[in-house]
Amino acid sequence: MARVARTLGALAALTAALVACNAISGLDDDYQLDPGPADDAGPEGGGDGEIPDGGADTSPPSDVDAPDAADPDAGLDCEKPPPGPPDATVVHCDNFDDPTEVGPTYGWTRHQNTSGAPTLEDGGYVARGLRANVTTGATAPPQGWVTSLWKRITNGVPDGKQLTMRFRFKATSADIGYSVIGAVQLNSLEYGLALYRNGQCPNGVSCIDENDGHGGHPNASFASSVPFVANHWYLVEINVRRAGTTFSGKVVVDGVTVHDGANVLPPGSAPQVEVGVGAFFSANNGSADVVVDDVIAWVH
Repeated sequence: MARVARTLGALAALTAALVACNAISGLDDDYQLDPGPADDAGPEGGGDGEIPDGGADTSPPSDVDAPDAADPDAGLDCEKPPPGPPDATVVHCDNFDDPTEVGPTYGWTRHQNTSGAPTLEDGGYVARGLRANVTTGATAPPQGWVTSLWKRITNGVPDGKQLTMRFRFKATSADIGYSVIGAVQLNSLEYGLALYRNGQCPNGVSCIDENDGHGGHPNASFASSVPFVANHWYLVEINVRRAGTTFSGKVVVDGVTVHDGANVLPPGSAPQVEVGVGAFFSANNGSADVVVDDVIAWVH
């Protein structure tokens, strides 16, 4: 069931200002989803499109949907959520902005907290966002270092269908070996996106890459990692497709596909599927301070 929608009511003036500013500066970006092959033969992801100032779009034709909203910089409106991929049904939406919906766990199924409770505070993509701070210690708890929210998806992912999760996040630092930021979890193992501090990163320091769900342990190749930039808002899409008891997946960050492959989660009949955001299952060697916003998920 789709959760109760949240609105940006008190921020109309700010949104209008952002629209005006972007119209002047020419910085409006298309906030798009890549629906994948027309025959729906593979997983779906997405990316941003951009038209150069003063000219028409000269990029090659692509199979992308129309922008989700006239002004993508205004943030996610859960009262009127974007349609998402073709034939999609919204199964979860949260922009954390409505002050009448109290508490960070409002509308979520459960939360995990071994390293600081998740909080709502100003400083989200447009207004408020979910802040997850994880600081590891000498001995990790049995479930690892976790500050996260989880939403159970009713009926999971039916055979032949996909689940696409989209969200934005920024982090003040990535001073941690490994921490998942967002994921689709199946049978307690997750596939999604993680921050890494690793010499194999493109900049040799910190980067963003996929999280491999096999065994619940990171297995990123770093072949297509995105370098980490502090306080930059990243747009992330995670897609998991089910075919019988097998699962393929795709992770896209700011239009860059960091992973696209088969068998991203162990085979299973998917008795329980959840989407999660925060900073969780972190390596035992550092800290991460993350803000997550504009979370939406579709089944299609």
